[in-house]
Amino acid sequence: MSALRTGWALLAGLCAIATLHAAACSSSGGDGGSSSGGGAEAGAPAATADTLTINEIVATGTEEWLELANKGATEIDLSDFGVADTDKSTKLPKISGAMRFPAGTKLAAGAYLLVVTNKKKTDPIGPHPKESCVPNAQSICFYATFGISAADGESLHVLTKDNAVVATAQYPATSAEAGAGKSVCRKPDKTGELAQCDATPGAANK
Repeated sequence: MSALRTGWALLAGLCAIATLHAAACSSSGGDGGSSSGGGAEAGAPAATADTLTINEIVATGTEEWLELANKGATEIDLSDFGVADTDKSTKLPKISGAMRFPAGTKLAAGAYLLVVTNKKKTDPIGPHPKESCVPNAQSICFYATFGISAADGESLHVLTKDNAVVATAQYPATSAEAGAGKSVCRKPDKTGELAQCDATPGAANK
């Protein structure tokens, strides 16, 4: 019973602060199971390379963050998916340092979420309201402890719960001189190649 209450508490918190959990909110009043178990639930398929992208990255200034976007037409489940930087020795995703999304994390069609990097290990993963993310954030965020190398450039990765890579984006070293308020983002939004942009955390790229 304690596990059930914990599952419903997590779901209630997610529903209260983000539109990207809309489907979970609409079904939370029914009888039966909880959202505390891992994996995709009915009506919310797990994210794939066709539906999820790393849409924007900032690695300069006082904040480091990346933005994920659902480029598909339906809600996707990110339960137990991870976000990782690259191991400098193997050049592969650094699985041991990956941030894992809590069970029940979903992203609505067309929606965005932020992962704020270079946080302390004592900081809760989240989700956190946009006021606790980065300046001008338009979506909720999660906290990761790894940093993004602006000087050398770095690849960032989204991993399934089994550590298969479903999305990768390269932050180029030349972007270290982009300046405050600038990012590397996909143009057109969600689908294009990465290019220098004005930062739009949690919103469509311009």
